[in-house]
Amino acid sequence: MGLGIILFRNYCTELSTEAFGFWAFLWAVFGCGILIDFGFGLAVQKGVAQHAARHEWEPINCLVSNALFLFSLIGVVLALAGWCLARDIARLICGGGMREEYVVVLRIFFIGMGISIPTALFQEVLKGLQEIPVLNKIMMIASGVNFGIQMWLLKNDGGMNLLVVSSVVVILGQSIFAAWYAFRRYPRLKLGHHWISLNAILDAGRFGMSGYFILLSYMVVTRTDQLLLGSFVGLSAVAAYQPALKLGELFGILTRQISECLQPAAAYYNSLGLKDKIQSLLLNGLKWSALMASPVFIFCLLKIEWILRSITGLETIHSDTIIASIILLIWAYSFVLTHNVFKRIMVMTGREKSLVTLGLQEAAFNVILSLVCMKVFGGPVGVASGTLIASLVFGWGPLWQWACEELETSSWSLIVKPSAHPLFARFPGPYCSSALIKLN
Repeated sequence: MGLGIILFRNYCTELSTEAFGFWAFLWAVFGCGILIDFGFGLAVQKGVAQHAARHEWEPINCLVSNALFLFSLIGVVLALAGWCLARDIARLICGGGMREEYVVVLRIFFIGMGISIPTALFQEVLKGLQEIPVLNKIMMIASGVNFGIQMWLLKNDGGMNLLVVSSVVVILGQSIFAAWYAFRRYPRLKLGHHWISLNAILDAGRFGMSGYFILLSYMVVTRTDQLLLGSFVGLSAVAAYQPALKLGELFGILTRQISECLQPAAAYYNSLGLKDKIQSLLLNGLKWSALMASPVFIFCLLKIEWILRSITGLETIHSDTIIASIILLIWAYSFVLTHNVFKRIMVMTGREKSLVTLGLQEAAFNVILSLVCMKVFGGPVGVASGTLIASLVFGWGPLWQWACEELETSSWSLIVKPSAHPLFARFPGPYCSSALIKLN
């Protein structure tokens, strides 16, 4: 996270406003690329965790082989489509001032995305195998390498082409190393064309499509702001909004670690029918996420202008950026309390259809509000306001009530005294449950 702050600061100071807006737009598109797997990534994580609980390697190998085949096809289609549409995309986001350099960058970018889709599959496999600490170490090393390369290129005017190529290469290297570790650590994990079948893909796709729409709703909530600004206002608005979004992302990095670890743990316990331990994961996840997030939220709110100057390197921060940052900080804090833990656990316990319904409703409400608020409050402040209002309505409404029903407690009791819940007394620590399920 620290390297990300330094790197982001240098992007702000070393790139022009247009180039920085284009860079932010690219990675907003990359973030939306997770939707292209049609939910199979989440299906792989859940399936691997469930079968690993029963030491069933044949179904794991079948699932991973079919997912790799499907992801490879998707990657080829994406790379070809990106190559053909690069000029049209550049014209859309740059208007009359389109630069030929951006066409080349977009083609490189989409080719890299096409290659990264199948290789990233093994990160989901490691999550399902409860190897999240190892995956974190791989990602930390990759972040360090990317930081060194990007800083050198920025200081030596390496150009947008090399910035994109180096980022894509590091992402690919991270995924390839994750795959190498998975096969080395688990010799019974294998790939084979004889496992590939349409029926197997369709079986995984039943959950995968639900997971896809859940991810779609999440990406609409968290990623479409930049796309809306880039399409309706311009790259300068994206550049002004990016520091506010970066602050929300940094807050999320600090507070989402517990929920990410609980997701495969919930799938593991669900396969064994251990409902009480799933409830304990939910209760402890909500409690400890709130305890971690609250002091960070208060500090960021009090020091928001200083933080923005620190991460951007700018002496003066535009008032719209400050207001949007406050709004997104409140949104990120509320999201931790109402969405993160609950949705990640419920999707792994057979509740994906209900989550799809709520998620799509929230996503549609978010887009409509963002467009309306852009007209009323202006670009960055408007899209941030739409995101916050939609999250508050659905988070503290149906999602919070659902969490109370799962834990068989009242809303007031869950907010004021979660430690009094009998499950908390039986399972007092946030990591005690996940520690019991580490695979040999």
